[in-house]
Amino acid sequence: MRATAPHENDARRRVTFMASKTQAARRIQRLRYASVAFVSVIGLAIVAYGIYYATAKRSTDAFVEGTDYILLDNAAPKGAPGPVVVREFFSYYCIHCRNFDPIVEQWRTAAHDGVRFERSPVSFSPLWSTMARGFYALETVGALAENHERIFHAIHEGNQQFPTPESIAEFVDGHGTTRDAFLAAYRSTDVLKATNEADARARATRIDSVPSLTVGDRYRVNMDAIARTQAFAVVDFLVAKVRAEH
Repeated sequence: MRATAPHENDARRRVTFMASKTQAARRIQRLRYASVAFVSVIGLAIVAYGIYYATAKRSTDAFVEGTDYILLDNAAPKGAPGPVVVREFFSYYCIHCRNFDPIVEQWRTAAHDGVRFERSPVSFSPLWSTMARGFYALETVGALAENHERIFHAIHEGNQQFPTPESIAEFVDGHGTTRDAFLAAYRSTDVLKATNEADARARATRIDSVPSLTVGDRYRVNMDAIARTQAFAVVDFLVAKVRAEH
């Protein structure tokens, strides 16, 4: 039997080592593929849930107090006279309000006998407060409709800020009003009063996030539990409920 030369043993060890290294590399690669596949499945599941949440439709028979809507702590008494007020608490600086606005407009422009829709801007910060007062100034001079979408677009698509009444006035000048007319309205006692009342209303209703919807000053839609596309189905349900309570 021929003795194995040292260099032959070294060659065999190198071959064995390389084979083991190749197998280890293949195992690591398989683990990487498995990890990527797992992460992809989780990602798809999250996306699918998001789509379901945004578009899910539910029967109005399933709307439950305490889950889909909440009775306000200081709810208006049953049988209050006048139209049923549907109110949206919002801010132009809120991206969720911006995304929700087309749904609001679609519902608002439809015929709703005995229902009055109102927007109530919130003042969660000095910047938001300036724009809330600007909202009522535009309403006073009759230029709100022309500038409502423009302001949303300027803030969220144009990255524009309106830190002062003068900056708002420059933006709306020539769009249903003038700079001077807007500033006169902004500084008026009536606009200041309307803004203060909106702030008090938000505090009384315990509004801590927007968009929020209330119906008849009695109920608030639970926007955390309802898909945005279903929010006004809850509103319609609550309008009928308030009318039945009359």
